[in-house]
Amino acid sequence: MTRQPRSENAMGRREVEFSCPEEGARGPEAMEDEQVGVRMRMLLRFSGLAAALIGCGSPVSDQVDRSEERWRVLRDANHASYQYTRSASTFIGYRSQTTVTLKKGALFSRSYVAYAWGDANPFEQWTEQGAAIGSHSAGAPSVPFDALYQQCRGFVARDPSRYKVHFTLDANGVVATCGAVLNGCQDDCFDGFVVDSLTLG
Repeated sequence: MTRQPRSENAMGRREVEFSCPEEGARGPEAMEDEQVGVRMRMLLRFSGLAAALIGCGSPVSDQVDRSEERWRVLRDANHASYQYTRSASTFIGYRSQTTVTLKKGALFSRSYVAYAWGDANPFEQWTEQGAAIGSHSAGAPSVPFDALYQQCRGFVARDPSRYKVHFTLDANGVVATCGAVLNGCQDDCFDGFVVDSLTLG
Protein backbone atom coordinates (compact mmCIF):
# COMPACT_ATOMS: atom_id res chain seq x y z
CA MET A 1 0.00 0.00 0.00
CA THR A 2 1.35 3.44 -0.92
CA ARG A 3 0.88 6.02 1.79
CA GLN A 4 -0.45 9.37 0.67
CA PRO A 5 1.91 12.30 1.30
CA ARG A 6 0.94 14.50 4.20
CA SER A 7 0.03 18.14 3.72
CA GLU A 8 2.39 20.80 5.01
CA ASN A 9 0.61 21.10 8.34
CA ALA A 10 0.42 17.36 8.90
CA MET A 11 1.99 16.39 12.19
CA GLY A 12 5.26 14.45 12.02
CA ARG A 13 6.10 11.31 13.96
CA ARG A 14 8.71 11.18 16.70
CA GLU A 15 9.93 7.64 17.16
CA VAL A 16 10.79 6.96 20.78
CA GLU A 17 11.62 3.65 22.37
CA PHE A 18 11.97 2.69 26.01
CA SER A 19 13.18 -0.62 27.43
CA CYS A 20 13.98 -1.59 30.98
CA PRO A 21 15.33 -5.16 31.22
CA GLU A 22 18.25 -5.68 33.56
CA GLU A 23 21.58 -5.40 31.81
CA GLY A 24 22.76 -8.79 30.62
CA ALA A 25 19.47 -10.50 31.52
CA ARG A 26 18.82 -13.45 29.22
CA GLY A 27 16.26 -15.42 31.19
CA PRO A 28 12.82 -16.46 29.94
CA GLU A 29 11.25 -13.11 30.89
CA ALA A 30 13.87 -11.15 28.96
CA MET A 31 13.45 -13.38 25.92
CA GLU A 32 9.66 -13.00 26.12
CA ASP A 33 10.07 -9.20 26.20
CA GLU A 34 12.18 -9.39 23.05
CA GLN A 35 9.54 -11.51 21.31
CA VAL A 36 6.82 -9.05 22.28
CA GLY A 37 8.94 -6.20 20.90
CA VAL A 38 9.41 -8.01 17.59
CA ARG A 39 5.67 -8.65 17.25
CA MET A 40 4.92 -5.01 18.07
CA ARG A 41 7.37 -3.75 15.47
CA MET A 42 5.73 -6.03 12.90
CA LEU A 43 2.29 -4.81 13.94
CA LEU A 44 3.24 -1.13 13.66
CA ARG A 45 5.35 -1.41 10.50
CA PHE A 46 2.25 -0.65 8.42
CA SER A 47 1.93 2.76 10.07
CA GLY A 48 5.64 3.57 10.11
CA LEU A 49 5.71 3.96 13.90
CA ALA A 50 8.04 2.46 16.46
CA ALA A 51 6.56 1.08 19.66
CA ALA A 52 7.55 2.68 22.94
CA LEU A 53 7.56 0.21 25.78
CA ILE A 54 6.88 2.09 29.01
CA GLY A 55 7.57 0.49 32.35
CA CYS A 56 9.97 0.29 35.28
CA GLY A 57 8.10 2.85 37.35
CA SER A 58 7.79 5.42 34.57
CA PRO A 59 4.76 7.68 35.23
CA VAL A 60 2.96 6.87 31.99
CA SER A 61 -0.27 8.45 33.21
CA ASP A 62 1.57 11.74 33.70
CA GLN A 63 2.89 11.54 30.14
CA VAL A 64 -0.65 10.97 28.89
CA ASP A 65 -1.87 14.01 30.83
CA ARG A 66 0.87 16.25 29.44
CA SER A 67 0.24 15.00 25.92
CA GLU A 68 -3.49 15.68 26.23
CA GLU A 69 -2.78 19.24 27.39
CA ARG A 70 -0.60 19.73 24.33
CA TRP A 71 -3.34 18.31 22.11
CA ARG A 72 -5.96 20.70 23.51
CA VAL A 73 -3.74 23.69 22.74
CA LEU A 74 -3.28 22.54 19.14
CA ARG A 75 -6.96 21.67 18.75
CA ASP A 76 -8.16 25.03 20.01
CA ALA A 77 -5.63 26.92 17.89
CA ASN A 78 -7.18 25.26 14.84
CA HIS A 79 -10.82 25.77 15.86
CA ALA A 80 -11.28 22.04 16.45
CA SER A 81 -10.89 21.33 12.73
CA TYR A 82 -8.67 18.34 11.98
CA GLN A 83 -8.41 14.92 10.35
CA TYR A 84 -6.78 11.78 11.74
CA THR A 85 -6.18 8.30 10.34
CA ARG A 86 -6.03 5.10 12.39
CA SER A 87 -4.69 1.78 11.14
CA ALA A 88 -5.27 -1.83 12.09
CA SER A 89 -3.60 -5.06 10.98
CA THR A 90 -3.50 -8.77 11.76
CA PHE A 91 -0.71 -11.36 11.73
CA ILE A 92 -2.18 -12.91 8.56
CA GLY A 93 -1.71 -9.67 6.61
CA TYR A 94 -5.14 -8.04 6.71
CA ARG A 95 -4.81 -4.29 7.12
CA SER A 96 -7.14 -1.31 7.14
CA GLN A 97 -7.24 2.44 7.69
CA THR A 98 -10.05 4.64 8.99
CA THR A 99 -9.95 8.41 8.52
CA VAL A 100 -12.16 10.67 10.64
CA THR A 101 -12.63 14.35 9.76
CA LEU A 102 -14.04 17.05 12.04
CA LYS A 103 -14.80 20.65 11.14
CA LYS A 104 -15.19 23.16 13.95
CA GLY A 105 -15.74 20.33 16.40
CA ALA A 106 -18.46 18.59 14.38
CA LEU A 107 -18.03 15.23 12.67
CA PHE A 108 -17.81 15.74 8.92
CA SER A 109 -16.85 12.37 7.43
CA ARG A 110 -15.47 8.89 8.04
CA SER A 111 -13.59 6.97 5.36
CA TYR A 112 -12.42 3.35 5.35
CA VAL A 113 -10.18 1.21 3.19
CA ALA A 114 -9.21 -2.44 3.75
CA TYR A 115 -6.69 -4.75 2.07
CA ALA A 116 -6.07 -8.48 2.10
CA TRP A 117 -2.56 -9.90 2.40
CA GLY A 118 -0.41 -9.22 -0.64
CA ASP A 119 -3.17 -7.33 -2.45
CA ALA A 120 -2.60 -3.72 -3.54
CA ASN A 121 -6.27 -3.26 -4.41
CA PRO A 122 -8.72 -2.75 -1.52
CA PHE A 123 -11.52 -5.27 -1.09
CA GLU A 124 -13.63 -2.70 0.77
CA GLN A 125 -13.64 1.08 0.53
CA TRP A 126 -16.20 3.75 1.39
CA THR A 127 -16.80 7.25 2.73
CA GLU A 128 -19.63 8.33 5.02
CA GLN A 129 -20.82 11.89 5.44
CA GLY A 130 -23.50 13.68 7.44
CA ALA A 131 -26.28 11.48 8.74
CA ALA A 132 -24.65 8.41 7.14
CA ILE A 133 -21.65 8.53 9.50
CA GLY A 134 -21.59 5.27 11.42
CA SER A 135 -23.76 3.37 8.95
CA HIS A 136 -21.02 0.80 8.20
CA SER A 137 -19.98 -1.77 10.78
CA ALA A 138 -16.33 -1.91 9.71
CA GLY A 139 -13.67 0.57 10.68
CA ALA A 140 -12.66 2.50 13.77
CA PRO A 141 -15.45 4.50 15.43
CA SER A 142 -16.11 8.08 14.37
CA VAL A 143 -15.06 9.79 17.60
CA PRO A 144 -13.22 13.05 18.28
CA PHE A 145 -9.49 12.73 18.84
CA ASP A 146 -10.05 13.62 22.50
CA ALA A 147 -11.74 10.25 22.99
CA LEU A 148 -8.47 8.48 22.20
CA TYR A 149 -6.94 9.91 25.35
CA GLN A 150 -9.79 8.47 27.40
CA GLN A 151 -9.15 5.05 25.82
CA CYS A 152 -5.41 5.41 26.40
CA ARG A 153 -5.87 5.93 30.13
CA GLY A 154 -7.66 2.61 30.31
CA PHE A 155 -4.78 0.83 28.58
CA VAL A 156 -1.99 2.35 30.70
CA ALA A 157 -3.93 1.55 33.90
CA ARG A 158 -3.83 -2.19 33.25
CA ASP A 159 -2.08 -4.53 35.66
CA PRO A 160 1.66 -4.24 34.85
CA SER A 161 2.24 -7.79 36.07
CA ARG A 162 0.00 -9.04 33.24
CA TYR A 163 0.42 -6.48 30.45
CA LYS A 164 3.14 -4.59 28.61
CA VAL A 165 1.97 -1.04 27.84
CA HIS A 166 2.96 0.66 24.57
CA PHE A 167 2.79 4.44 24.25
CA THR A 168 4.30 6.77 21.61
CA LEU A 169 4.03 10.46 20.78
CA ASP A 170 4.37 12.29 17.49
CA ALA A 171 6.81 15.15 16.95
CA ASN A 172 4.34 17.61 18.49
CA GLY A 173 3.81 15.58 21.64
CA VAL A 174 0.41 14.20 20.64
CA VAL A 175 -0.40 10.52 21.18
CA ALA A 176 0.43 8.32 18.20
CA THR A 177 0.17 4.83 19.70
CA CYS A 178 -1.39 3.56 22.90
CA GLY A 179 -2.27 0.04 23.92
CA ALA A 180 -1.34 -3.06 25.85
CA VAL A 181 -0.15 -6.59 25.11
CA LEU A 182 -1.06 -9.47 27.38
CA ASN A 183 2.03 -11.32 28.57
CA GLY A 184 2.51 -14.59 26.71
CA CYS A 185 0.17 -13.69 23.87
CA GLN A 186 1.38 -14.87 20.44
CA ASP A 187 -0.84 -13.48 17.64
CA ASP A 188 -2.91 -10.31 17.22
CA CYS A 189 -2.05 -9.35 20.78
CA PHE A 190 -2.07 -5.57 20.65
CA ASP A 191 -5.18 -4.08 22.24
CA GLY A 192 -5.15 -0.37 21.49
CA PHE A 193 -4.88 2.11 18.65
CA VAL A 194 -2.32 3.39 16.14
CA VAL A 195 -2.65 6.87 14.65
CA ASP A 196 -0.95 7.06 11.25
CA SER A 197 -1.43 10.77 10.70
CA LEU A 198 -3.03 13.84 12.22
CA THR A 199 -3.61 16.94 10.11
CA LEU A 200 -4.78 20.20 11.69
CA GLY A 201 -6.90 22.93 10.13
